[in-house]
Amino acid sequence: MKRVFSLFLCLLLIFAALPMISVPAKANYTLGSWEFSVFHEEAAIQKYYGSAEEVEVPSVLGGYPVTEIGSFTFYGSQTLKTVSIPASVKTIGTKAFLGCSNLEKISGAEGVESIGWYAFADCTGLRDLMLPENLIQVGWNAFSGCTNIKSVRIPGSVTEIGGYAFEKCTGLTGAEYCDTKEQWDKIAIGEGNDPLTLATIYFHDGAVYYAGVCGAEGANVAWTLDSIGDGCFALWIFGTGRMKDFESSDSVPWHDHIGVISYASVGPGVTNIGDMAFCNCMKLEEASLPETVTEIGEEAFLGCSSLPALALPGGLTAIGDRAFYACSGLTELTLPAGVTAVGEEAFFGCTGLTRVDITDLAAWCAIDFTAAVNPLVYAQHLYLNGTEVTELVVPYGVKSVGRAAFFSCQGLTGVTIPTGAETIGSNAFGGCINMTSVWIPKSMKTIEAYAFRNCDQIRDVWYSGTQADWNKILIGSDNAPLTSATIHSSSPEPIIVTGVAADKSSAWAGEPITWTAAAVGGSGTLKYCFYVFKDGKIAERGAYGTGKTYTYTPDAIGTFSVCVYVKDGAGATVKENNAAPVTVSASATPIMTGVTADRTSAIVGQPVTWTAAAAGGSGALRYCFYVFKDGKIAERGAYGPGKTYTYTPAAPGKFTVRVYVKDGVGQTAIKDKTAPVTVTASANPVITGVAANRTSASVGQPITWTAAAAGGSGTLRYCFYVF
Repeated sequence: MKRVFSLFLCLLLIFAALPMISVPAKANYTLGSWEFSVFHEEAAIQKYYGSAEEVEVPSVLGGYPVTEIGSFTFYGSQTLKTVSIPASVKTIGTKAFLGCSNLEKISGAEGVESIGWYAFADCTGLRDLMLPENLIQVGWNAFSGCTNIKSVRIPGSVTEIGGYAFEKCTGLTGAEYCDTKEQWDKIAIGEGNDPLTLATIYFHDGAVYYAGVCGAEGANVAWTLDSIGDGCFALWIFGTGRMKDFESSDSVPWHDHIGVISYASVGPGVTNIGDMAFCNCMKLEEASLPETVTEIGEEAFLGCSSLPALALPGGLTAIGDRAFYACSGLTELTLPAGVTAVGEEAFFGCTGLTRVDITDLAAWCAIDFTAAVNPLVYAQHLYLNGTEVTELVVPYGVKSVGRAAFFSCQGLTGVTIPTGAETIGSNAFGGCINMTSVWIPKSMKTIEAYAFRNCDQIRDVWYSGTQADWNKILIGSDNAPLTSATIHSSSPEPIIVTGVAADKSSAWAGEPITWTAAAVGGSGTLKYCFYVFKDGKIAERGAYGTGKTYTYTPDAIGTFSVCVYVKDGAGATVKENNAAPVTVSASATPIMTGVTADRTSAIVGQPVTWTAAAAGGSGALRYCFYVFKDGKIAERGAYGPGKTYTYTPAAPGKFTVRVYVKDGVGQTAIKDKTAPVTVTASANPVITGVAANRTSASVGQPITWTAAAAGGSGTLRYCFYVF
């Protein structure tokens, strides 16, 4: 016995001498919002439980360096907008950011060598993509469905781009490759990458010809000039913050080379294009601007006559004087909704314009144009979300139509000014030679000079006030086409659709989408009819009704939109189809879309029924319900196809459910702890239901009724009257 005790004591001493191990290998731990595992002295993040818009991934967890963002870490997050990845991370796992549709910016990630399958698939918020400097491998479908990526920067370290990595990246037009064409040809690019391989590729030949700084603070923004072959050069501008505003074209640091620059790329983080930055770059054929740019300076692109198109960044708010002066090669222009200031002669001489595209009519009306700067002077055709504006309905809530807002818009045939508007600026509709009718509200106070100059086709003016009210409007000079037309006073207010919006911008197949419409005006009660479109084709048509919402559950992937018709009591009808589309994707795993109870309170003995909804996955979905009473399991159901579960509480308390859903290959999703149903004891009996065993019978055939009741004190007794 003593020998056994001595051996045990020795073993204790040996173990006491071993070093302490705080985190065992392969175990999972939670620290703050992060769940992680540890293997070979390195941490791998497994899940992020937070909901922040801006997330900084930690470089150390549990004392171990974070080297991997594991599979599904941020999967499906709808709040994440920016993520900063530390240099310690080498791997981004499968589906790590799949479906993060609001993710706009990825920073850091200098150490990332591998991006996994579907890692950033369906991240439709991404626009300018800069792949990490040390990246080697891009996995299959890594960026598939990122429809808004405009440009991508690919480092020379990349050796493999997996199949369909850039599938459905329909916005991708150009790619910068940080090496030679010979090296590009050695990359193993898988099938299904047409958006990338058919884009314009700008190559570095390995030599930087010139370099310098051009920031407002000096080195905060830098530039390099590289050869891209065929005697052409690319100007790369990168950094953070403001570019310098140059006092003259001679002071621009690349001025001596403006005759050879054919491509310019401004990197994410730069917030403005400095005054005169690209002035007289007459061979500039393409320029890529990041979403971070909010301002384009004076004469920034003056004289860039070879520039055929320019996608202005969505965050842009101001365009300086003569910014695009004499850019005669521009054929199409898209002006972001955030632009509130356009400088003098900003688009003067852009004679090649054929169309102007906008996404927000109210924002356009708020810009104070003059005839010399509005690009419609040359384009003459205005498009709203891809559809030409012909019968213009100024959005409800606009108080003033800005000066020269629709000057020379020859596509216009009619215009409706909404109730509440008070001013039409000078030249607002001047030169709209095809306009035949105008509707003006009683609220109108001032129509400035030249507002309808040369609109000689106007025949009818519909006015909601009386003739006496019309005579009180201050109408400026040179508006004869308006004042000489037939004035139809006391005209009923037309129907104006003030908005159509979906409750989400993206969804999974099987997840309901609800659109809500709003309208004003018309005679009598307004009725709404919704058409749902899938990829441009009608998927479902509703019926006219007073309901302003419409819910549709897509059963397949695609882009879904609606067209709403609004009819008043007199039969007048308008339609609105400018709601932003909803992108529907197929979920590789099940997704719980909701769990609801049929009541929020009940009495003891009264049944409560919960209904679950789920989408995605592979094969048929099966459901399993756990019922909790005051936080403890009261009953567990079995997996089955039924989406509902009924439980009859036998005692007072707060009852919730946890629902598991499993697909045909065993993948599981969970909806944890729904809103509680409060169950109380009733002082009096309550009959909760009476049902017969049949709805019809023959003479002589027995009928059985069954009653259910709850509450009261003691044993319940029943008495039936048969009628």
